[in-house]
Amino acid sequence: MRLSLFGLLITLAATPAVSQDYWRAANGPFGGTIVSGMTVTPEGYFAATVGGLFHSTDGGRTWDLDNDGIFAAGVDAREYLRTQDGSSLLATYGGGIYRRWPGTSTWQQTNSPDGWTKAITQATDGTLYGATIRGIIRSDDGGSTWMALQVDERSLNIRDVITQDGVLYVATSEGVYKSDDRGVSWDWASSGMTTFDVDMLFLTSTGDLYAGTSPITGGCTLFRTRNAGRIWTCAQPQTDPIRAGGMAEDDLGRLYFGGYRFVYRSDDEGSTWDPIATTTTTIHGIAALGSTVVAGTYGRGVMRSGDRGTRWETSNEGLHSAIRDIAVGPDNGLYAATLGGVYVSHDLGNSWELLDDLDSPVRPSQSLAFDAQGRLLDGTLNGLFRLDLTADIWEALGPPGTPPVRDVLPGENGEIFVGYHAGVYHLRGNNWTSYLLIGPDQAPRDVIAIGVDEAGTLYAGGTYDSFMRPSGTNGWIRLTSMATPYFEAQVFEQDTDGTQYAGTRYFGVMRSTDGGQTWTPMTNGLSGSEDIRTIAFDASNTMHIGSFGNGVYRMNRNRWEPLDSGMEEARRVTALAFDAAGNAYAGTYGAGVWIHEATSTAVDPVEVVAETSLSIYPNPGAGAVSADVTVGASGDATLEIHDMMGRKVASGRHFLTSGRTTGLDLPVAGLAPGVYAVRLTTGSSTQTSLLTLVR
Repeated sequence: MRLSLFGLLITLAATPAVSQDYWRAANGPFGGTIVSGMTVTPEGYFAATVGGLFHSTDGGRTWDLDNDGIFAAGVDAREYLRTQDGSSLLATYGGGIYRRWPGTSTWQQTNSPDGWTKAITQATDGTLYGATIRGIIRSDDGGSTWMALQVDERSLNIRDVITQDGVLYVATSEGVYKSDDRGVSWDWASSGMTTFDVDMLFLTSTGDLYAGTSPITGGCTLFRTRNAGRIWTCAQPQTDPIRAGGMAEDDLGRLYFGGYRFVYRSDDEGSTWDPIATTTTTIHGIAALGSTVVAGTYGRGVMRSGDRGTRWETSNEGLHSAIRDIAVGPDNGLYAATLGGVYVSHDLGNSWELLDDLDSPVRPSQSLAFDAQGRLLDGTLNGLFRLDLTADIWEALGPPGTPPVRDVLPGENGEIFVGYHAGVYHLRGNNWTSYLLIGPDQAPRDVIAIGVDEAGTLYAGGTYDSFMRPSGTNGWIRLTSMATPYFEAQVFEQDTDGTQYAGTRYFGVMRSTDGGQTWTPMTNGLSGSEDIRTIAFDASNTMHIGSFGNGVYRMNRNRWEPLDSGMEEARRVTALAFDAAGNAYAGTYGAGVWIHEATSTAVDPVEVVAETSLSIYPNPGAGAVSADVTVGASGDATLEIHDMMGRKVASGRHFLTSGRTTGLDLPVAGLAPGVYAVRLTTGSSTQTSLLTLVR
């Protein structure tokens, strides 16, 4: 979330420790997510989304999050599978394969060799296969162990995998390959196809195998083979290009096919197709049971039909949106950026309204801000848009070529800054100016965070690097250094004193008090490696941060304290905001919006946290390096040194006295030059600082 440069975002005052849950879940918004896969079993429907797995036991009418045990921050569920022994497997993009034993409710991560898994299937002999970005993985023991296999002796990106009569088929960007020896050797099996960019495979009850493709300039989208892949023929519903998204078959043998803008049904084994639903987005997965058909979409959640596709309705109750940003408007409404557009609530999250036009293509929203006139700025994957709240009119602003906008920040005199895939665009009046940002590797930087300080210095956070552009200059200054490696800022903010803060992907929170010239980590109470996505300040200038995987923290007496009571299972925080009434809001990726009402929680006095400090010198250092350590309570303390892979390379134990600064020699002899994390752990706190060793 971006603060306007024209005013301070009003937030709740520093809040004492709570005696009941601090956060409660809002009632939505629902549906603003990407449903990648849809599966039906006797236990109900399972929707695999970017926010995790959802389960419906009432025919797809309502949904419940089914992520118990899945804590990895970047997990994107792709496909659910019920195995022959009754276990459940979940293919995820970012966490590999998860398994849940029969009769249990908790997922356990398997040791799959590739974490980027897109699909999973089981052969009749019980062998499991997973499709990954580097090839196939196979398990012969129900998912306990896995082995990686290449396709065509290369690391091909596999989109889908299926088996038929002992033959294994995979979908790739170069067509369909098949293997009759369990993935050891492969043959190209795409003869007859005119488009080889294959996204999905589907096997019918009659033995027909379908391949859905994504033609670039038109052509056939759906192919069929009836002879084990020797020859494919076009079986698409229409001649216009529609991206293939998913297929299903009901109990009467009727086939359903979904892609871009349409759902089709065939009553004659794929010979002819009739359109049965129109949408403004893409269908990614379909499942059918009896007369009920459920389709997952890109950005619009779930569509459901109870009469084999004759009538359709949205069915998103409980299906949390993937929240990218939140902001409080001048009307005190809560605005949420989702992958399905912008939603607004005027009643503390109890009800929501989609502001985007349902008759227009989906605009996945990424960043929100309000300009000086109170108009909503919406940075989307389709460019920048502006909404006049009074006139209720959307206006497309650009930039040229409408690139994906990662962040938006209003400036003085109506100017606007946006981050895009090659730098920063700057709008003055009706004119856009591009500030290209090229890294030391001569590659453009995808800017995902923008900040401007009181001196007019522009800050940009990009892939692996962050930069600043002082006012009146034409070039970028790289902030990444030996002392701050991989300075990938994902958010910039400043407090009322003008101090600049950066939330980074790998090193938590950084602070600068000299206009961005130097940066120091703020790790007291953190591990130092948190993935920080959002920073916000309350009315008393108390700093709050949201991490992707570790929840919300608040600064209390120079130490970060967790602020996650009530949302312990919703730790993928992407946005924080506060309104003038003192209410706090947290947006998450997969668990929706969470709210703290300022007047709703009984409180206890704040517990004063003893201050612990760790100062390293010289830093960077060569040879002897020392640390000055101060603790708030006397007792044993452990000092550890970790490399950037997280491995402990040195440690020592000391008794430290409260209130006294103790000088310690760090055991760095024999350590190679590089960046290390020095961690001080006492009975009640952890303090981490980065150390750079040079020759």
